[in-house]
Amino acid sequence: MIVRSVHQEQYEQVCSYLNRQGKSGAFDASYEVTIPVDDCEYLLRLQPCKKRKLAALQAVQVCRDGKERRFKLITDNLPLSALLELFLFQQKKNTAETSLNE
Repeated sequence: MIVRSVHQEQYEQVCSYLNRQGKSGAFDASYEVTIPVDDCEYLLRLQPCKKRKLAALQAVQVCRDGKERRFKLITDNLPLSALLELFLFQQKKNTAETSLNE
C-alpha cells in the first residue's frame, strides 16, 4: 500500500471522479479504476483518506494473449506508486481538457 498527499483541488476532483466512475462494492471504502498501459490494463484499487490523501491498496495486471487473459496481483510499492502517479496525471489531463472545451 502506498499513500500520497495531493492538493485540495486535485483531491476533490479525484473523489468526484471515483464517485462517478470508480467501481465499488456495497460496503466498500475503496474504488477500482482501470488504467490502460500498452497491451495490458491495470485495475487499481484506490481509497480516499482524510487530510487530502489517497491510498493505492493493490492492483491487478490483466494481459490478453489471444483469447486467454493472464492476471497478476501487484502489491509492491514501486509499481503501485507509478500507477497512482499515472492515474493522477490522467485525471489532471482530463480536467484540463474538460475546462478547455467549456
